[in-house]
Amino acid sequence: MKLFTSEAVGQGHPDIIADTISDSILDLCLSKNRNARVAAETLVVGNKAIVAGEISGAEITNGEMYNTILEVVENNHSEGMRDFTPEKFEVEILFRQQSQDIAMGVDTGGAGDQGLMFGFSCNYNEDMLPTPIFLARRVANWLTTKNPLSVLGIYKDVKTQFTLEYDEQTKTFGRVRNVVCSIHHGTEWDMNQLRTVLKKNIISLVHGLYPEGNIEELEPERWHLNATGAFTIGGPDADTGLTGRKLIAGTYGGFAHHGGGALSGKDPSKVDRSAALYLRWLANRIVREEKLANLIELQVGYAIGVAEPMSVSLIQVDMPENTSKIEEFLMSQDYTPNGMIEQLSLKDQRYSQAAMYGHFGKQPNGSVYTWENVNV
Repeated sequence: MKLFTSEAVGQGHPDIIADTISDSILDLCLSKNRNARVAAETLVVGNKAIVAGEISGAEITNGEMYNTILEVVENNHSEGMRDFTPEKFEVEILFRQQSQDIAMGVDTGGAGDQGLMFGFSCNYNEDMLPTPIFLARRVANWLTTKNPLSVLGIYKDVKTQFTLEYDEQTKTFGRVRNVVCSIHHGTEWDMNQLRTVLKKNIISLVHGLYPEGNIEELEPERWHLNATGAFTIGGPDADTGLTGRKLIAGTYGGFAHHGGGALSGKDPSKVDRSAALYLRWLANRIVREEKLANLIELQVGYAIGVAEPMSVSLIQVDMPENTSKIEEFLMSQDYTPNGMIEQLSLKDQRYSQAAMYGHFGKQPNGSVYTWENVNV
């Protein structure tokens, strides 16, 4: 038996705000031209965002981009954020065309970059995610959409973290061992009152999601709720946000590998995004539809400008007796960028919700993206 920890963050965390701005710019470009090439990076601090990167194939005015970014600020602003407000916000825009050296490879259907990507799935819960990130993300998203502190205003800068027991032999998670949660709040709150409200609501939510975690029996010293005390300065007022800095929190919580490439801000020709989503879809199919495993992890590798992958690999599976069937299934799939894009309709998605609430699993409103739907 060992312990495993995963972290998630809410939509008002500065890094998630940066991801959301980048994906909102992508969504804007795809709404103009579904074949647009976009690589959008965002730095946000205080009342300013610097957005930069490459855009080709979509004519976007600075005014349209500015309004798109202000909408993100409006949706993610919380009471208590003094500078991060639509009225005060400033934007610096630094975009250029995609390099012709890259474009000539992508134009012929090749991968938009070299690199490696992973996909993972398991049958632990309805989101088909490792239990620690499933719980951490569900709690973080619930706190920012159904906030129990909302009587004093909605606060969206949240960080959650769950530690669970894990049995490596049976590959199963056990009881909850530690809970860490920090939430931005108003100055009206007494810390003991805030912690009592948070604990009560987290216990209720987690018990409904994962009753075998026995969270209601967790010892008081294993709860760390706003552990530093006051958290009255939040969002970009408190910390700088960068696109791609919450890769693990937005995917598998560290329980499975990640290739290192950001998902947000990239159009589907970038295999950092499309292949990560496609391998997630394949892993879900193997677990839920083919029923060849209860847990599986896949890897794929690409060379820039080359359509076919350098490798497709089975990294781990909990039913090794089905390895040959799984490999046969994997070899029958289309891993070219155009094939993955067409299969999952990746040019027709709107990605900003995934940036806000996690790229995998259900969204807070119950909807799922195509890569979560095994029937696509």
